Amino acid sequence: MRWLGLYFPELPLEVRLAGAPADEPAAVTEARAGRECIVRCNAAARAWGVRVGQPLPAALALVPGLHSRRRDPARERQALETLAQWAWQFSSRIVFEPAALLLEIGASLRLFGGQERLLRRVASGLSALGHEARWAVAPTPTAAGLLARERPASEVDSRQALLPLLDRIPLARLTRDARARRLLRDIGLHSIGDALRLPRAELARRSGPELLHHLDRLLGEAPDPRPCWEPPAHFEQAQELAAEVERAEALLFPARRLLLALCGFLRGRGAATQRLQWRLLHRDGRPPTDFELGLLAPARDAEPLLAHLRERLERLSLPAPVIGLGLRVDDCLPFAERTAGLLPETPQGPDPAPLERLAVRLGEERLSG
Repeated sequence: MRWLGLYFPELPLEVRLAGAPADEPAAVTEARAGRECIVRCNAAARAWGVRVGQPLPAALALVPGLHSRRRDPARERQALETLAQWAWQFSSRIVFEPAALLLEIGASLRLFGGQERLLRRVASGLSALGHEARWAVAPTPTAAGLLARERPASEVDSRQALLPLLDRIPLARLTRDARARRLLRDIGLHSIGDALRLPRAELARRSGPELLHHLDRLLGEAPDPRPCWEPPAHFEQAQELAAEVERAEALLFPARRLLLALCGFLRGRGAATQRLQWRLLHRDGRPPTDFELGLLAPARDAEPLLAHLRERLERLSLPAPVIGLGLRVDDCLPFAERTAGLLPETPQGPDPAPLERLAVRLGEERLSG
C-alpha cells in the first residue's frame, strides 16, 4: 500500500480568518495556563515580531491593530470533514488525524497517471481551497502522517528507504499521548533511530511493549487498523466569512471553494448533480436567504457551476449583509465522463450551457420546447 499524508499546520488560522487580507496582521489565540496566547499568526503579524506562544497582551503591544480571534476546534474538525469530502476523488480510504488526513493512494495511481500527476492535482486543489499543506508519501499510514509533519515532501515506498528519514526524528513524535511521551523521555532515548538500533529485548525492558507496537506499525511490521472516514449521504457545508459582504457578486470567491469541495465529493461517488441549494446567512438573527440553482443536465465541474451561480447572484438583491454561506446537495445522479475521440460518428446532443444560463435568468420559470 501507499499512503499520502496531508498535514495542515495553519488550519486554526485558515478556518478563523479565511478571506482576511494577507497584508493585515492577524492571529488565532487559545487559553494556556490561564493566559490567552498566540497559537497561529500570519506572515504580516510575524513581520512585527508576533510569535506562536506569545501572550496576547504582548502581541498587542507590538501590533495594536492585530486582528485576533479565538481558536475554534469544532470549525477545524468541520474543515477536515470538508477536505475529506474533496479528497474522496483521490482515495476511497481516508483516515483522520489531528490537523491531518491520510489517504491510501496506491489504488488510484493508475487512474491519475502516476504519483507525480496525482500529487500535482492534490497540491493545485488544496491551493484553490485556500489551505497550506505539508505532504509525504510512505508505505504505512503512521509513517505518512509522521513524515508529513517532520520530513515534508518525502516520497518513499519501502522500509529500507524509510529508515534514513526516521533516524533523527524525536522519539516522542511517535505519539500524541502525554503519558506515553513522558515515558519516552524517561527511558533515555532521544530519536527513532536510537530506538531502532537497540535490540528488541533491551527496548522492551526499558519501555515495555507499547513503544515496540508503535515502531512496528510505523515500519509496517504489525497491522495498523484505522477507522476510515465514512462519506455522508449528501453534501452539506458552510463557510463563515471573514467580513460582512454587502454585494452578492462578492460571494463568488467563498462560493468557489464550496463548489470545489462539492465536485471532489461528487467525483468520489462517481456522480453529478442538477440541483444546488444555497443559503446566505445574515447577522442579528435575520432569516437566511435561500435559493436553488437548477441545471438542465448533471454536472460536477466547479467552473461551469460557478458561472451559473454568477448569473444568479447578479440578479439577487441582498436584504442584509451576508456573514456566512452554505451549500447543500441532496441529489447525486450517476455520471459518465465523455471521452474525446471516442465514437466520433455518434451525434452529440445540444450544449445545455446556453439553455441553463437562460433558465437562471428566468428564475423559477420553466423552459419547454
